[in-house]
Order: sequence, then C-alpha cells, then structure tokens
Amino acid sequence: MPRRLLLLLAALTALALASLAGIASAASTGTGAQNRVGALQTSGASFVGLASFESPCLRPGSAAGSVQIVVGFCVAAEDAEDTVSLFKAPQPGRGASQFENGYSAADFPGGPGQDSDGLAYFARDKSIADEFADSYGEGVIETKVPRSVYESQYAQFEYPYQGGPRTEVPIPASAVEGLNPFERIWHP
Repeated sequence: MPRRLLLLLAALTALALASLAGIASAASTGTGAQNRVGALQTSGASFVGLASFESPCLRPGSAAGSVQIVVGFCVAAEDAEDTVSLFKAPQPGRGASQFENGYSAADFPGGPGQDSDGLAYFARDKSIADEFADSYGEGVIETKVPRSVYESQYAQFEYPYQGGPRTEVPIPASAVEGLNPFERIWHP
C-alpha cells in the first residue's frame, strides 16, 4: 500500500509542477521587458507535459534522462551549461531582424583600409551596449554563448573597451553567424 501512495503522490506532484510551469511560461512569452528566441529548443517543444519521443526527458544526456517517468509525466530542466553573455546594440532598422533571424555577415561589410572595418562589435558588459542603444534606438540584444564555444571561438577577440576595465568583443563578419544557434534576449 505505501508504494501505491508514493506513486500517487509522485503523479500528483508532477501534474502540479506541469500546471505551474505552463502558467509561468505562458506569462513570460512575448510580454514584459524581455523577449527570448533560441534557447536551444525548437518551437513547439515542451519541457513539461506528457512524455513523448521529443521530450527532453528521453534525450540521451539530459538532466532528467535517468528519472523514472511516473504516470506519463516528466519534469525536466534543460542541461545547464555555463554561458557567456554577449551584448549588442543593433544599428537602426536591424534590431528585429537580428533578434529573430540572427546575425548576417552581410550586415558587417568592409575590411582593413575600407570605410567599414568588417567587424561586429559586441560587449561583455551590457553598459557598453546600452550607451550605443541610446543613439541607435533598437535596444540591446543579449546572446548567451556556451562557455566552451565562447572560449574556443570568440574569447580571442576580447579587447579592453577604450583602454578601460570593460570588455568589447569585435567579431569578424566571417565568424558572426556562428552565434546564431544560441539563445538571444532582446532588452528593449
């Protein structure tokens, strides 16, 4: 009898958590001071709900991959890899496109000896991007890059902003599209 009670309590807890998570995600989509895109999930994927072949609970290596599914429900958190935030103030007219579609090398033309230098200027410090956002009027887009990717591909571009303690990251146009798979948050 205690095992049945334990299973019933586990099922009710999973159902309650699924309900709460649905309320929290519904309240945060498209409203408030932030908008999100990416987040390493495809549209329509659900982290809480009936377990299916697309459920993160069944993915190899997922945080909940070893959790027994009780009454068909599973509550799983996405693997929490450490990330590095890069901030960019999009130039006028490019904010929505860069948020929704990511960055394009074509948006950063030029090269050495030309009018434009062919670099996409990001910052590790949001305050730098905020300064440019004031004049560009497009807000700031934060891109969350997994630390392992950042350190292997982008850390080499770090530079002290105006010689001070804050850090800018001027990324060559040829490398900027590598940021597109990662979560973007728009701070209007």
